[in-house]
Amino acid sequence: MSDYNDHYIALKRNDLFKTCPDSYLDVLKFKVSTKRFKRNEIIFHENEIADCFYIILSGKVRIYKLGPNGQSLSIIILQDNNFFGEIGIFSGVRTNFAEAMKETTLLRIEKKDFLDIMKNPYDSSFLEEILKVISTWIIRANKFMLSYSNKDTRSDVNIALVLNDMAIRNSGMNILQLRKELKNNFTIDADISQKHMSQLAGLSSVRFNKKLKQMEEDSIISIEKINGKVIGYKITDSTRFCEILNMT
Repeated sequence: MSDYNDHYIALKRNDLFKTCPDSYLDVLKFKVSTKRFKRNEIIFHENEIADCFYIILSGKVRIYKLGPNGQSLSIIILQDNNFFGEIGIFSGVRTNFAEAMKETTLLRIEKKDFLDIMKNPYDSSFLEEILKVISTWIIRANKFMLSYSNKDTRSDVNIALVLNDMAIRNSGMNILQLRKELKNNFTIDADISQKHMSQLAGLSSVRFNKKLKQMEEDSIISIEKINGKVIGYKITDSTRFCEILNMT
């Protein structure tokens, strides 16, 4: 993106700003900028000063922490139109690492401009969306800490949560919604590697693969491959899958 009209369009289609008056966006579009990152390039490091907030225009971003042995522990994968970095705006420092998983373009909003919006919101939807995302991050952080402190219990739940997140990224619907829409035998595209999936599940690769194979043997899922490469995960028994997640 190179001109202000593109900034305007990007802001308008984001959930945070979709109800924003045109007069508001006409001012904000001059204050934002675009940043491009190469595959595997670090966007920010944990504990560095947080000076801005990002919206993903294109690409994919991995949010992660480093484990006690220096291993990379994925928390969530974000894609087009997702936003991140809001926690650091309030805490003052970054609480995680962020990395571009592919060529990625971000819309950058400076901390001052973001806080100005918080102080003078155009309507309640902006604050509601921010609070919703922050509460989601708190819930996810709690699950993340629990999964790594208790790796060998309910690993099927952890894997199901990862697949559910993938379904939301793929279709905008969770497994329960897809079940109601499509019944059984719908497929979740493999948009991330099994290595990243195991990290998100808080499991070792060995434990992850063993449990995934067990779920396939139990006819809950079917792993779809082309020339040996995993391309998707078919949910063959959505009722049992939803029971794992306590979805009704």
